Amino acid sequence: MRSSEAGYLSRIVLSHAPRQVSVSLILDVRQKIMPARKNPDSEDNIKRIDTPAGKKKQTHGFQVHFKRTGSTWTKFFSDAIFGDKEEARQQARKFREVLRAQIPETKDLGPSRAGAAGYVFRERTNRDGSVAKYISVSVRDRPGHAVNKAIRIEGDDIQSAIKEALAWRTSVIEQRLKEEK
Repeated sequence: MRSSEAGYLSRIVLSHAPRQVSVSLILDVRQKIMPARKNPDSEDNIKRIDTPAGKKKQTHGFQVHFKRTGSTWTKFFSDAIFGDKEEARQQARKFREVLRAQIPETKDLGPSRAGAAGYVFRERTNRDGSVAKYISVSVRDRPGHAVNKAIRIEGDDIQSAIKEALAWRTSVIEQRLKEEK
């Protein structure tokens, strides 16, 4: 336990009456302040999946996972099917490289915004080699839930795309404000 965690937990314990402090309270607090641990067997675009012991269905293997412009590509490589953990890892790595070559790459073109928040310029290379430029706009339509929209930049008309993106974002915010009243 880190010293900052211990201090935080001791403040929680001291702020409650002795009978109010329970193991479950301490575990709940600790779970909230501890960052999720990354599996050391995971890599870029490859997740290691191991179900905990005692579960009815045991799953062990590597999942190749890509998300690009609203599409998701996944494939699971089971330890049991490929013989062992290392062979499953090698097959997942090979598939990752094949998939990287086939799916369009997305690039962030940087924070060149016109004084407004919630959008970013992006470009991606299509399968035919052409480059599509677009604006990716994001807003929370309710607490804890983000919605996104991609608006293609036609030719060099960036200003029209920005106006459309900001108009959409503003309409979602206005709708949220009406619903929260």
